[in-house]
Amino acid sequence: MTNRIIRTEMRDSDISTGVRALPGTNARALRRALQTLHKLEIMAVNVYKHQMPCRDDSLNRQLISAMANEMSHVQDFQILLYEFGFKPSRLRVAFWIVGVLLGTGSRFAGGKAIPKMGIWTETKAVRHYSALIESIRWDEKTLQILIRDRQDEEEHLAVWKQAAA
Repeated sequence: MTNRIIRTEMRDSDISTGVRALPGTNARALRRALQTLHKLEIMAVNVYKHQMPCRDDSLNRQLISAMANEMSHVQDFQILLYEFGFKPSRLRVAFWIVGVLLGTGSRFAGGKAIPKMGIWTETKAVRHYSALIESIRWDEKTLQILIRDRQDEEEHLAVWKQAAA
């Protein structure tokens, strides 16, 4: 069992006041990038939440840890959306539902389905983070959040690959 940080500390001073802007960046592309990551993190939270078999074992602990970490990512992007003057996508409810369906379906499939769903979810997240990091010229604060969250996803991917082996 590792002792990695699941949720990062945040202080009042970490919140930007007023609407932030990224010079030279298309506002629509920025909004869509942040909303995409926010929706995918909502989906991931629900995948893990609905995979939990409600018993005291290492798989349940991994799922709770993964869910808590993904919840912190949802918060990261919701905060960034508001700091940049945007709102979460109205379509986020669809991603919430997809997460419930994927999580419940993989739990009922049992066995290796739960780690395989974790691998699929985290692979998708790493791919999206990498593409979005490259597609926009981010400010340093936002870039560090994106890099940290992508690193979390890479660690989750390694955990799920080990669980599936």
